[in-house]
Amino acid sequence: MSFTPTETVSFNLTPIEQNGTRQYKRVAIVLPLLLSTNDSPRESSIIQERTLRAFLDTLSAWPFLWRSVRISGERKLVMLGTPSTYSDSQSELRNAPTPPSNQPEGQEFFSQLYLNSLSAGFFRSESELNLVSGVPPVMMKVSFLDTLLVLGFSFYEAVVDGEFISRFFSWMIDATWMFDSTHITAASRMAFVHRRPIEAVRPADINRNMFSFYDWSKRPPPQYTPKDRLVCRLIEFKKANMLDFMGRIRRAVGSSVFGVRVKDEDYIVAIIWATIIHARLMMDRIKLRHNARLNILLPGEPHARRAGEHDFCYFGNSTVPTVAELGVSRMLFPDRYIIDHNFQYQSNCHYSIRGLSEAAGAIRWAINKVDHNYVRHLMGLKDTLQPSTDWAAYERGIDRHTTGTVFEDWSGYFNNQAIGLPYSMGRAVRMLPCADDKEEGKIVLLPTLGGLDASGNEIGWTAWVCLDVEVMPIVLRELDIQGWTTGGAAANMNTMESW
Repeated sequence: MSFTPTETVSFNLTPIEQNGTRQYKRVAIVLPLLLSTNDSPRESSIIQERTLRAFLDTLSAWPFLWRSVRISGERKLVMLGTPSTYSDSQSELRNAPTPPSNQPEGQEFFSQLYLNSLSAGFFRSESELNLVSGVPPVMMKVSFLDTLLVLGFSFYEAVVDGEFISRFFSWMIDATWMFDSTHITAASRMAFVHRRPIEAVRPADINRNMFSFYDWSKRPPPQYTPKDRLVCRLIEFKKANMLDFMGRIRRAVGSSVFGVRVKDEDYIVAIIWATIIHARLMMDRIKLRHNARLNILLPGEPHARRAGEHDFCYFGNSTVPTVAELGVSRMLFPDRYIIDHNFQYQSNCHYSIRGLSEAAGAIRWAINKVDHNYVRHLMGLKDTLQPSTDWAAYERGIDRHTTGTVFEDWSGYFNNQAIGLPYSMGRAVRMLPCADDKEEGKIVLLPTLGGLDASGNEIGWTAWVCLDVEVMPIVLRELDIQGWTTGGAAANMNTMESW
């Protein structure tokens, strides 16, 4: 199948995109299939064709996806090339049902699916790609494993952010319901090529003090924990237990903390954040006098425009960091500051309602301070920085092994829409990151797809967490002791070759 898009695109990358993270963000969607015993090869072939057609349709809606991201002589990124005839350079199809489940490779993939820990084998290979010749903004790999379909997507982070990924998936899911042969041509006529990014401030007007996530000292970036010492876990929270707990928090402190209205998701992230900090304190990696920091990455332009006109044509990357900060002692032992035994009584757990509410409030306050002015100043600052300088100052500001953590909200990537692929059950059962993309202290809130755990508890929120191999068991144990999680994260969902 090939298609030559008729639209051309001409635009300059913003300073945020030029200095963006130069790697792929890999996201997989897992769907159950309803295949016939005797006709599964034909049915799988139809699924492949319809999936590829929907992928083409989605690429056609945003013609910049047909171009390439390259590096310029100034080490900045540029978008080059004109739309070209589609080939398999952006997709890879694994013939169904290959490899058979009774062969070693098939058994390994089945094991990964069972453990909710997908390796790079489920994603399009990046081994032959480089910025000199150009890399595609998005790639897809289609894999079949008996009654499961795994769609592995790779998004180049420098030019694609979470807001765009959400729009991409929504469009592609809609495209799975289109059956006529003219849908690609129709989509290309509706291409989203008109974007109007926020303008950067002039260099002379930049206020560097707005961005506490940067460390402008000359010390070298901190050393990283080796990847073989990092583990990732899928953590599922019991809906009923968490709603009850958050209800008790709101009865005790109200819906607002630090003058901002706290959301349910803020409490989920605050619980994980506090548990990580508690585990590090127990291991003597941090002290009560330290401040805990949570770097939050979010799409800046859509967030800054939340109170204004919605940009329906938005695409690209406007990821900005912001920082939630709270004293370790205040987060874990707030009774030293506020003497109110009612809070501890109401919490009925190891963690104080006051401490968790302040952590959630710090998260929401940090998110809400990202406004139009914040994005403009950061764009202006990045326009004056070389990518290497930008990266080094950012990494110096995160102490991932002790006081620092990082959070990304992927919950909006996928809205649990009905999927129109034939011979499927029409619903995804999992959206998972690539388990090989390990980053210490990373918390990712995943889409809520529902379902029940082994004990019949409804799953309310799901998170992907990456930590040091010595810290992770403490975090899982603490969450399980409180009765917040399904308990399967420790026993049944460990990353391959973690221990």
